[in-house]
Amino acid sequence: MASFSAKFSTARAAALFFVPVFALSLAPMAGMSHAAHSAAPAGSAHSVSATAAPPDIVAGLLVRVRDLLKKGQLEPALKRLQGDWGQQLAQNQAEAITFFARARILEDLKRDSDAQNEYGAALKYMQEKKSPMEAQTKFSAGKFYSRMGKPDLAKVAFIGVIAGDKRDVPVAIRTRAVLELAQIHAQAQQWRDVVKILQPAMKAARGQDVYPSYMYLLLKAKRKQNQTDCKLARDIYAKYPATNEISAWGPLLQNNKIDDVKMNCSASTKDIQTRLRRMQLSGQLDRAIQEIHDLKSAGLFDARSLDYFEIGAYLPNAQNQ
Repeated sequence: MASFSAKFSTARAAALFFVPVFALSLAPMAGMSHAAHSAAPAGSAHSVSATAAPPDIVAGLLVRVRDLLKKGQLEPALKRLQGDWGQQLAQNQAEAITFFARARILEDLKRDSDAQNEYGAALKYMQEKKSPMEAQTKFSAGKFYSRMGKPDLAKVAFIGVIAGDKRDVPVAIRTRAVLELAQIHAQAQQWRDVVKILQPAMKAARGQDVYPSYMYLLLKAKRKQNQTDCKLARDIYAKYPATNEISAWGPLLQNNKIDDVKMNCSASTKDIQTRLRRMQLSGQLDRAIQEIHDLKSAGLFDARSLDYFEIGAYLPNAQNQ
């Protein structure tokens, strides 16, 4: 029986050579597995040498799969993975990669019934073998079940990711699984559950690209329960003005709404200054200038301070001319 380290080396080969392929057409998961595995604690059973070469046979097969997918030849890739390539991967302790690959390709081909069966087989195999790809596969299955309108199955998959050993579950996947689970409860109008899911996970999600979505959904869940969290409202207003969820918000925080419900919160001068600076840094100079003019028209803030903000907004752009 192959050692765990051998299996893990094979999984890392998948991350290096195969998973990025799905970024071309299939997956938002590219790079997650590689980043997490290379960050495993040194000396642990889960660690992998950064210089360890992936198995030649596995790497070669995955490159061939990649080439077919780059050409849009999903059916031929699937056929080979169901045939001789899949057999060779299995012989080299890379059967987990085969399951994952076939499920993702079937999903992209819109063969949903076959994809569901493949995900089921993949999860059963990975749970039995304690595969390091289990968390990634559960997350992908959860997304698939959500798209298929099967929230109960999706919840089981995402809860499985969240409950997994922290050494085995990449932070990026775990934080996304929490958000996906909260969104399922939000769709069911279960706002108390949304708060219970997101509130304890906020600290761990800070610094991740999904953090603004955490903030917005948590704020929305609280407002749906007639609760006001002005600190949270001010943070997302000031620090994340470019996030999609609040793209329609204007400079007056007290006038901004979530589902037609006002915030009942006011921004400080420092909040406004931070908001304008973040807009500039995200390439939204025109929006920042327009908000300054809107604030001047409202007459709610010191005109001299707003003039200072406007000059500050133009200066970096002028220096780059």
